[in-house]
Amino acid sequence: MAETYSNAKEVLVWLGPSYSSSDPAMEILGTPLQPHSPQFEEMWTPENSLAIRRLFSRPYWERLWVFQELKLAKRKILMCGEKSVAWTSLEDFLHAINDKRIINGDSELSPSDLTSETRESWTVERRAAAESCRAARFCPATPTVQHASQTDRRGTLWETMFSLSHLRCTEPRDKVYALLGVSRCGLSIQPDYTAQVVTLLHKVLESQHRLNPPQTIHEVESQCSQLEGLFGLPRHAMLAISGYSHRLVSASETDATLAYGIGPALSGINFWWAVFHGHGAVEAMLTRLNAESNPSNHLERWFEFGVIQNQMALLDMLLALEVVRTDRSLITKLRPLDYGCQASFFGLALLRGHAKVARKLLDTSHFDVSRKLPPITDDMPAMCPLHFAVNQRDLEMVKELLTIPGIDTEHRCDGSTALESATSLAKGASKPCEDVISNLRASLAKSASHPSYDIITTLEVSFTRSASNAATQV
Repeated sequence: MAETYSNAKEVLVWLGPSYSSSDPAMEILGTPLQPHSPQFEEMWTPENSLAIRRLFSRPYWERLWVFQELKLAKRKILMCGEKSVAWTSLEDFLHAINDKRIINGDSELSPSDLTSETRESWTVERRAAAESCRAARFCPATPTVQHASQTDRRGTLWETMFSLSHLRCTEPRDKVYALLGVSRCGLSIQPDYTAQVVTLLHKVLESQHRLNPPQTIHEVESQCSQLEGLFGLPRHAMLAISGYSHRLVSASETDATLAYGIGPALSGINFWWAVFHGHGAVEAMLTRLNAESNPSNHLERWFEFGVIQNQMALLDMLLALEVVRTDRSLITKLRPLDYGCQASFFGLALLRGHAKVARKLLDTSHFDVSRKLPPITDDMPAMCPLHFAVNQRDLEMVKELLTIPGIDTEHRCDGSTALESATSLAKGASKPCEDVISNLRASLAKSASHPSYDIITTLEVSFTRSASNAATQV
């Protein structure tokens, strides 16, 4: 519709049929009158004043969807019943009644120019005209036309939404969709009437932040509160986090989380909230604020805490941060602060035995699984990831590593390849692991010539016999 109105040669603004003295009101609008003139003041009889107010209070002026036709049309004709006037005549009339001298009851005629007989009559007429102008100014038509006539700039979606909050629509989401064609947006918003209102408002907030990045947490909180008020939502509705695949650990739930600066304890505006709703500008602001309050390695501290504590939700959030998402090699550059200067977070996950954490770091970064891991501790030599997992006697980690393309299985340590060591570990387990055997076989590419093939085959037979014996005993 925005394109239709923009390309139209002329748009007819139809206020409806003639009623409630609309014909005299249209005639007044079509009559050129000079503000401050005696004719202008004489025009404001009680009947004419009522007719103008009724015309300016018609339902048309309060409909949100009509704003785009008023804003975008190049030429407009105002019509009511059989009467019509040029749109410019309406604008001139509104400009006149908004003149400060009229509103204040002043006039170009000085009382000294009047005789004593006409002075009292003039004062009454002047006051009546001023009161009538004031009343017309507060009718719905006045702010609607004034906003539509501002051609010098196109406001942001945020500005337009709040400046036109007096306009009405039946569908709440139309408070956004009806203004997309007449506003500047920081991102593309497409009408979707299946979207939740809160979800749409987060897009509006993100659009505003792309145009005007927030500077403080209080500013974001205030903006959320304004949107909640405009749409009649419960207080703090925009601060909720729901539908997440992992349990989100609130910043106020654990002292340990607070110690690593994940977010303000007394505010719903934190990294969890920003990542969940996709507010990159808020992420950047929080990163800056945390860096200023804790300038030494805050990001490394967060990752270290997440890896050590096996906090998958926290790591999901950190990996979704814009600064990390746009540079996946960043994780390989960061170093755990309480370990060797060459240690990596991947190696730390192996050391702690957190297989899923290690796999997540591998899947979302550029760790080279074919190289030796730098020493994590002083008493542990450098070794490839698979040897490291075997050294830790962690079958779950071995299983995860064997599914990774490019994993180094031929690196030798203490005379054995990593694959041979893994096989021996699986064979020596108190309960043979079928998943590990399967992964070992896959890594051999089913090559009967591989030196470890016989070991795996024997292990499979051993596992099968163990399972059979267990079933017989039952």
